[in-house]
Amino acid sequence: MRRAAVSIPLNIAEGTSRKSRKQFLNFLHYSFGSGKELEVLLNLCRDLKYLDDSQHSAVYQPLQTFMAKLSLFIKDLESKIADPDDSFRNLDKKRLVNDYRKTLHLDDET
Repeated sequence: MRRAAVSIPLNIAEGTSRKSRKQFLNFLHYSFGSGKELEVLLNLCRDLKYLDDSQHSAVYQPLQTFMAKLSLFIKDLESKIADPDDSFRNLDKKRLVNDYRKTLHLDDET
């Protein structure tokens, strides 16, 4: 469970260091997959009574919110990429971060 949870932000971080948008998207997809693994593990822990319902909900609900936002971000980024192999160096990274924050509504939570 820890491996899946840690893998989510690590894949996003690693993706930002890649040289193409296509590679960045691949790492976002890896992150999404790790989130799905974590969902299954949380459900198994609840079903096996390692977690009670309140403990499960305390982690599962925020994860669901994050996964929905990550999915929207992936779809939004995919729709904006004309040439996925275009160099990442030409990407306005400040704009990307702002678009990311807007897509995930991160500024709304402060």
